Amino acid sequence: MTAYLPKGFVAALRARKVPAVTKKTPTFIEARETEKRYGWLPSEVKELLEVADEWVIEKAKWKNARYLRAEPDGWEIPAAKKGEPLLATFMRRFDWNVFSNMQLWEHFAGVVTIAVHDSDGRFLAGRVERDEGTSPVFYMDHETARIEGCVAESVRDFVMIEMGDDANVPKETKKLVLKPESWDRGEGEGYLPRSLRLREWAPFLAARADWIVAALAFGAGEAKSHLETPEVRCFDAKVELPLVASSEALALYWLMRSFFLSERDVFEEAAKVASADAPPLVASCIDVLRDPGDALVKTRAALARLKTPKKPAWPRDLARSDL
Repeated sequence: MTAYLPKGFVAALRARKVPAVTKKTPTFIEARETEKRYGWLPSEVKELLEVADEWVIEKAKWKNARYLRAEPDGWEIPAAKKGEPLLATFMRRFDWNVFSNMQLWEHFAGVVTIAVHDSDGRFLAGRVERDEGTSPVFYMDHETARIEGCVAESVRDFVMIEMGDDANVPKETKKLVLKPESWDRGEGEGYLPRSLRLREWAPFLAARADWIVAALAFGAGEAKSHLETPEVRCFDAKVELPLVASSEALALYWLMRSFFLSERDVFEEAAKVASADAPPLVASCIDVLRDPGDALVKTRAALARLKTPKKPAWPRDLARSDL
């Protein structure tokens, strides 16, 4: 029985003759281990993964996508080499075009991949939970590696549409889930409006942190093209630093940002707050940045020459009060 997903979800899987997970099912990363790796998952996402522990959901015939299961021998982050920090493992295996899951960019954007579109794009669930237990679903274009926008206000709505049981789902949500690509938007049409604070909104978090992700994966040269993005100049340490213990995305952003900009006092404050029950990647980030290797130090020096912005500059369409 499901508490957050549609009540008839499991029954619908049985009716469609979706096979149950058995010893013959290829090895996959179970819900408990997935949540451990992310540190925390919202209720809807956790429940979807738990159902997938019992049923081979990807065999269900969805409208335009299939469930994306994390497999240890597939595209997920590989096991760490002996003595290798987790951050180094993430940096070693990276793919901007998201032919994978559990990627470095997911953690900075505050999302988890739940399904792959027929075009190879990705449906991502925000790792945030509203009072009613819902989490928004976003679409990411696999060619641009950009989170285009919100297509559903909840994982439940997304699943109902894909299963064809969408009578009670808003028409605009159905339209977006079935045609999520940006080129399918008509003149004046867009995605669902932002319904959370900027600090919880995946498109904003991703755009703001892409320069950091690029620097970690490829060095300062790759980061340069992302530094002109308006979101890069949208930040407020006074508002955000007290919240890093409750948000992996904020913790990673402020730890890496302060390191690359040589803001030692900000780094120590972020590390102090974030270290309380820190997710694995955050804990590794703190350890590595307190004793960085030559490669990270060189990247930091190169970023300094690029004049990475240290002061906020909010554009008209992004308000500091919305952070």
